[in-house]
Amino acid sequence: MYVYVPWLRVADEASPTPQVVDLAVKTTEAITTAYKDEVNEDARVVLLAGLSVWLVRCSAWPAATLELVTAGVKSKEEKVRRACLHTLLAACAVPELLLPAVGVVQTLQDHVVAGQVRARDSTSVSKRA
Repeated sequence: MYVYVPWLRVADEASPTPQVVDLAVKTTEAITTAYKDEVNEDARVVLLAGLSVWLVRCSAWPAATLELVTAGVKSKEEKVRRACLHTLLAACAVPELLLPAVGVVQTLQDHVVAGQVRARDSTSVSKRA
């Protein structure tokens, strides 16, 4: 789990040169691959923290990363969902990453509406009992 933490420090100190952008894309893809293989929830949160740092240095969303964040927004694991939302928030601060992230925002909206319906239905059931 702690193997990924030094990536955060390197990314924070890196200036946006073409080499850094290339490194950011490769690192983002590597983190995405590592995330898919990881089963530990806390390790996934650490990977998502690293992803949010490197993703903002990319010139575009790597396709697999966008899919990962979209799926993570719907995760049943609270920590993972929250970490995906932080990653999405960081990405939306970058103009090049904002437009492709609109689909994730729609997924988030659908997820919130479904949660509100479930909460309303459970409240109605408990009031009747």
